[in-house]
Amino acid sequence: SEHKCYMKDLDEAFCKASSPAGWLGHELISRQEPISEPVPAPLPTECVDDGQNCIHVGCCKRSEHKCYMKDLDEAFCKASSPAGWLGHELISRQEPISEPVPAPLPTECVDDGQNCIHVGCCK
Repeated sequence: SEHKCYMKDLDEAFCKASSPAGWLGHELISRQEPISEPVPAPLPTECVDDGQNCIHVGCCKRSEHKCYMKDLDEAFCKASSPAGWLGHELISRQEPISEPVPAPLPTECVDDGQNCIHVGCCK
């Protein structure tokens, strides 16, 4: 699919070709899908330190850490997604993103118009 799961706000995310203006705009990536590493680039100035909530910025100051959703309200910079967390990786829309490695989509991916905040992938 050409569509990706973009966060509208902290409660909803939808499958779109690009992030609409006015949306929070972070791309959700299902932790079931293999992802390739982002193209190295300077981090945006708003990236956060470990221990700070990264749900609004989607990036971490430590390049070896990624922003993982703990729940629908919080995300933190970690080396990997801790057990028991929602676990979706948030990627700031300011960072260049490389394309995911092609793989069969998990069966729980959703159609356009359905909320993808819990699955992080689109059909």
